[in-house]
Amino acid sequence: MPDCFASRPAQPMFSSALQTGERLAPFALTPHFSYPWFRRSHSMPVCSQVPIFVRPKAVGPTLNAGDGDIPYPYALLAGVCLALMWLNWLELPSFWGDPARWLLQAYRFAEGEIPYQDFAWPYPPLSLGLIAGAFKLFGSTFSTAQIVVDGLSLAVVLLTYVAGRKLLPGPLGLAVALCLACVGATNPGNFALFSLRIYTPALLTGVIGILLMLGGMVDYLQSDRQGSLWAIAIGSWIAILSKPEFMLAAVGLLITSGLLLVGSAGRTWKLLPLVRLISAGLGPSMITYYIIGRLTGFDGLLAGVTGYGLAAMTCPWWPTGVGVFGGLVAFGQAVGVASMCSLLGRTCLRCRWRKSRALVQVGLTVASVVLSAGYLRFTKGPLTLRSGLEHLTSFGTLLLPVMWVGTLLCVLQGLYISRTNKVLIGSGSGSGLLPIFAFLMSGSLLSFRSLFGDLFEPYTKVPAAAYPVWLIVGSCLLTRLVAAVCEARSTTVAGNSAGDERFAKYFSVQLAGTATPCSVASLVVVTLLVAYSLTRIVVNVSGREEAHSFSTQAGDVSVADDESEPVYRYVMNSTKSTDYVLDLANGGAVNFATRRRSPVFSTQFADLRPSDDVLREDVDRIEKHPSQIVIWSDNEVKYGVWAYTGCTFPRLVWRPDEMAGDPTRKFPLVEYMIARYQKTRTFGRICVWRLASPSDAGRRERGK
Repeated sequence: MPDCFASRPAQPMFSSALQTGERLAPFALTPHFSYPWFRRSHSMPVCSQVPIFVRPKAVGPTLNAGDGDIPYPYALLAGVCLALMWLNWLELPSFWGDPARWLLQAYRFAEGEIPYQDFAWPYPPLSLGLIAGAFKLFGSTFSTAQIVVDGLSLAVVLLTYVAGRKLLPGPLGLAVALCLACVGATNPGNFALFSLRIYTPALLTGVIGILLMLGGMVDYLQSDRQGSLWAIAIGSWIAILSKPEFMLAAVGLLITSGLLLVGSAGRTWKLLPLVRLISAGLGPSMITYYIIGRLTGFDGLLAGVTGYGLAAMTCPWWPTGVGVFGGLVAFGQAVGVASMCSLLGRTCLRCRWRKSRALVQVGLTVASVVLSAGYLRFTKGPLTLRSGLEHLTSFGTLLLPVMWVGTLLCVLQGLYISRTNKVLIGSGSGSGLLPIFAFLMSGSLLSFRSLFGDLFEPYTKVPAAAYPVWLIVGSCLLTRLVAAVCEARSTTVAGNSAGDERFAKYFSVQLAGTATPCSVASLVVVTLLVAYSLTRIVVNVSGREEAHSFSTQAGDVSVADDESEPVYRYVMNSTKSTDYVLDLANGGAVNFATRRRSPVFSTQFADLRPSDDVLREDVDRIEKHPSQIVIWSDNEVKYGVWAYTGCTFPRLVWRPDEMAGDPTRKFPLVEYMIARYQKTRTFGRICVWRLASPSDAGRRERGK
């Protein structure tokens, strides 16, 4: 029997799910401490024990990231990604919404307007500059935007594979990357890959930066390779200039790395490595922000980076009753999965546990299912069977237990390191814990933005920014859990044929006449990931809305709604190329497609809380450059988010009782538009207003 599966005292039946603390590569494991109140006369493999922190032993097969490469993984990933690009080529849900808005913002930047000064951009500047630069070089067209998004999406998938190899064997890392690609290609917007539906390209650049940082940080702390500093510098620069949550994660990883360097065991403490790390991680981004602030104004830059009041609306890091309840449900789901997997072991039911313990496992599994269904009804209300299954199998729901278990393990490992003063870095025997700790730390920091709720709902959610990290961590945890079940079943591969050797080469580290439990576990998890990916693709293709294509001044595009094309035709026929067009319907693609300029500073008229200066500036600008047409839709102009998700810090409440927006707050721009424009056409939910004659405007003003 492999040493890493040596017999140990029995532990709780559901404890396999908490195996993050095992040094996954390249060392076998023995427990650092145990729980005597769980001891029994029976025995279990060490893979199914509770210990979170362990002393390493440099023998035995593990989930080694460096072994078992399959041929040409990057070519396979690129081929699948090309097919997914074709699936989503030049498709937009509508000319209104988040994708339409960032197209207009990038177009305005490419035309010479300056973000934070001439128009609003509610994120750091990197992704906007990237899209605008492509527009400047290759033309402001839908095709150019699609190619840039495809390139960023391909980089996300490839870097997910590279980062996943820090924890996972070759085929499992490849399956994780392919699963992420398929999930992203079928996502409706918050993590859409290879699609113009992505709600902001800043999400893609931020993920790229964090994945680069993870790889560089692990290599630098383990081997002191100076080349890793380049990955840290480039990754942190990209992350800090992408979105606030990536900024938090990048700074947190740098601080953690600095603390590990200061307290590293087995190496002489020197100031120079720490200075190099902090300088490489923060220096380039701070210089970039200073230059941008000098060009645009530091007040405008700060307002844009913080989302024009968005950052102060909620405090998702502050616990509420419903948020904590959602976390407990997620832990219950993790326990249910572990219990269900334990039931699959035949020897578990025969001799390792008494019948009463098997019944407890069945009860835990059933209770987890009932709890999940009850929580779904609590958060979503009455649902049909199909909609309920769709929600329970959505990617964010599946990753929710991983997020909460991973966050807990990150806290426990941090406390362990600080309590024992054992910093497990360098090339010694303790370095196996560093990769998983780095992934747990980054995932936890990225999840702060929706740990106890988000802008629109007070329920715990997995943020799209953390999808790649938690997918890697979840695959690692599930593999360790299945490995324990495989060991309990004593699964073997007969003989030692060439096929058996190839199986062990791809899914394990060694082959000693049998397939190790880690081999079988990797194969099981790969099968689950591939099956889920294929199911997502099939369901998406079969249920996709029929889109129709038409030509615009910005090239061909396909849309799924019925309003985009007629509104585009109307604006083209009713205005000249020098006219201004104002879109108040949370859009911008009409301006982008018709090449008509927007007269105001604001680009989003819902969910944000801009300052009074911004609101007045919009009116001043439209008075100076009157818009010939105003596109509007009822209930699209909102000051903040009209939902009870506001920050309740420092009060402890069951459910937030503060509204994140202000329904009574009026936009001066809307009042100006109503007084001087009149509705002329209606296309579905979209209304078109035209500038009224001076006599009509005067009568309306007097009547008001």
